[in-house]
Amino acid sequence: MNPEKKELVDKSKIPLFGNLSKFRNKIVTVVFTNNVKITGILISYDYTSNLILEKYNKWEYGKRVLCLGRSLSLISLGSSTIM
Repeated sequence: MNPEKKELVDKSKIPLFGNLSKFRNKIVTVVFTNNVKITGILISYDYTSNLILEKYNKWEYGKRVLCLGRSLSLISLGSSTIM
C-alpha cells in the first residue's frame, strides 16, 4: 500500500465531534444540517458521530432515534438553548 494513501485513510477515521464520552447518558441537543433540533439522552455513539438518543420529555420520534453523523452540525450539552 502506498504510504501517502495510508495517511489519507487514517485521517478519514478522525471523529467529527471529538470525544463524546463526556456527553454519554446526559441530556444533549443536536442540530442537524437542515436546522432541525432535537433534545434527548445520548445513549450511544460511534467514531463517525452516529448517535443514538433516548426520549427526553415530549417528542414524536418514538423511544429512541438514530442520528446520522454526516447530517449533524452541532451537539450541545443540556436542553435546547441554542439560537
